[in-house]
Amino acid sequence: MANIVFYELNDSPFFLRIGDFVFTFSSQLYKTKFENTYRDYINKETLKLNVKYNTCIYADEMLLLDLYKKIEKRGFKVKYKSIEIEKDYYIDAVLNTEYSSKVKE
Repeated sequence: MANIVFYELNDSPFFLRIGDFVFTFSSQLYKTKFENTYRDYINKETLKLNVKYNTCIYADEMLLLDLYKKIEKRGFKVKYKSIEIEKDYYIDAVLNTEYSSKVKE
């Protein structure tokens, strides 16, 4: 399947499951690029957020979606807990006061 590109992501066999997410890619190249970089991307971007806001921030889901949009240029097909999400999604934040108090100790 080298150099095969699927412009219709519904037909693509290239997908990657990470936790509750399933990302679909238009080519093996994009899938491999995402698979090889997402861990480092999350680590670097989380560190930037933690330093910038001087707090502990968990934003892995948001960062996964951000990286997917940067790599996959031919479409957008992501499922979260088996539900397809829209390209223009909404992410909110939840303050975890229980965890916050443990970190401060």
